[in-house]
Amino acid sequence: MNQKNIACFIDGDNISGNDYELIIKELKKDGRVINQRLYGDFSKNNTTSNWEKAVNQFGIQSIQVFRSPKKESTDNSMIVDAMTFLNWDSNIDIYALITSDSDFSSRSEEHTSE
Repeated sequence: MNQKNIACFIDGDNISGNDYELIIKELKKDGRVINQRLYGDFSKNNTTSNWEKAVNQFGIQSIQVFRSPKKESTDNSMIVDAMTFLNWDSNIDIYALITSDSDFSSRSEEHTSE
């Protein structure tokens, strides 16, 4: 059986570092995680302290994303990197965007009709 390779892109602004081990455990059911990137504004104390242990313990690559006037700064960085990997690394079989952010949803509440 060929094991699938997984690239994991984590929204550190919306996901807690305390949930990291559970997330990785679930991903490993589908394959092996060969790339882990964490995105967030680490100049904010809550994001830094929330993820510091996991970054140091598990070798997660952290990507600093300063907040711009648009709140989607982190989301946009994740998407651009995922698309870059899609074109650049043919060894990745599964792309996991880890977020609790509704910005990645195909339908938002404000666009739904009743």
